[in-house]
Amino acid sequence: MVCDLPKTIQDAITITRLMGVRYLWVDALCIIQPDNDNFLDDWNTEAAQMGNYYSNALFCISALCASDSSEGFLGERHSARYPWREEEYIQYGENFVSFKPLEGTIGDEPEFRYMPLMTRAWALQERILSTKRLHWSGIGLLWECDSGLFQENQPFLNLRKQQHGEDYIDTDHFLREILGLPKEEALGIAWLGIVVQYADMKLTKPTDRLAAIHGVARRLALQHNVEYFGGIFKGFYSRALPWQCRKIGHEEEGFIRKDFPSWSWASAANFGYDHHYFSSSSSSIIKDLIRYANPEQSISLDEIIDYRDRAKRKLLLKAPLVSIKLGSYRPITLKLAGSYHDLIATIEGPIWRGKTIYCGMDCWMKSPEPSAVTLLICNKDIMEGVRTAPDGEVNYKGLVLRRSEEDGPDAFVRLGHFRASIPWSEEEEKGDYLNDWETDICLF
Repeated sequence: MVCDLPKTIQDAITITRLMGVRYLWVDALCIIQPDNDNFLDDWNTEAAQMGNYYSNALFCISALCASDSSEGFLGERHSARYPWREEEYIQYGENFVSFKPLEGTIGDEPEFRYMPLMTRAWALQERILSTKRLHWSGIGLLWECDSGLFQENQPFLNLRKQQHGEDYIDTDHFLREILGLPKEEALGIAWLGIVVQYADMKLTKPTDRLAAIHGVARRLALQHNVEYFGGIFKGFYSRALPWQCRKIGHEEEGFIRKDFPSWSWASAANFGYDHHYFSSSSSSIIKDLIRYANPEQSISLDEIIDYRDRAKRKLLLKAPLVSIKLGSYRPITLKLAGSYHDLIATIEGPIWRGKTIYCGMDCWMKSPEPSAVTLLICNKDIMEGVRTAPDGEVNYKGLVLRRSEEDGPDAFVRLGHFRASIPWSEEEEKGDYLNDWETDICLF
């Protein structure tokens, strides 16, 4: 019975009927939730298809201010009551009357973005993929589409542009534009910008972190005919792998999640990217990336992968891999004696001998054995003017790894990221010396 459903769903049914629409899709009703699905077959299949439902919907209904489905969004509206006054406005040569029945207004889009629903991770792909959205808020109805964001008491005012003019920097640009951007921009800087914002959103179940954005990833992968695995698109690993933890702690404190691949941004509670990493001068060293878990079986976009199975985390790639010997190093101690997050180290060969590198570790741990650190070199950045500047440097970025015996030979897990700056004069003399250190490895 409809009366037995949560109030928000009842209200959605009312709106659907009033709009003359025959069908309504509600995720909580149309997908068997994991708690009631012993084998997870329905959830794994349907959760991967949610992007299709949003993309093909006539419109989506959202209750912006509801904390849960029991609150609903239809009810008595507290209107302001004033004597009627007529005012005529001229805009583009036409007359119109502006009705403002409600008290209060949303100042601009950033204010809208921090409403309860907009902070929930599962709502992000709905906003990106659906073409039209009706938002119910405490001060009235809002309409959102690709053209803008409008509220009923100021229907001619686009909140995305309000009070900012031509100098307005739209922080939500990638959310709306990613589906129309060229491949390099969409799967590179736009996607990574979105996942950084997405990672700060709320999830009831942290294990849903990749599932809740899978619809967007699936759409982009099919649109650009690119393989996708673990939150990253094939061909973009050199930029996406060296994410940086912004919030660290001991492994048992949950800042690094053990139910995702160590190389995926999904394993970090709070992360970001060096903004210089998206420089147009950046060139990739990683080659021959392979995104499937096993050579015999590729991973389908039509299912949600359970990464608790370690075999499904395997990322095969070819890249310069250097087992280095640390010379002197200076751990930056945090809270507990002998623990560190940042490590300043001097290299003792076989490459970059005597050079200093910075290692940002993903969690607190005891100081490493000098022979236990392996560097996976992901990317080099030759900035404009480096070749002619007397003190020009080439910047390298990559991963700090350790061997993972439990996962087999040539298997590694991520410990952190590193960066190194090498004088251009030395790089020019050596040529493509890193080619000698390329090897096939497995990351878990």
